[in-house]
Amino acid sequence: MFEALYNDKTAGFGHNTAITKHFIAKFQPQLKAEPLPTKTQLNILKEKHDDLHALGWWLTMKGNRLK
Repeated sequence: MFEALYNDKTAGFGHNTAITKHFIAKFQPQLKAEPLPTKTQLNILKEKHDDLHALGWWLTMKGNRLK
């Protein structure tokens, strides 16, 4: 997994975290690497995100009472 970091040479670094196109590494409280989500997982997460925003819009515009 870490060989990809040396081959690609593209990484983003934050406070106790690094991200490449293959994984996210967390350095605190212990060293841990997690693979990035698949395209399907991202689509499901985006759908949930959009649903929550739509619900928030509806409640703001129409209120919580049904006719």
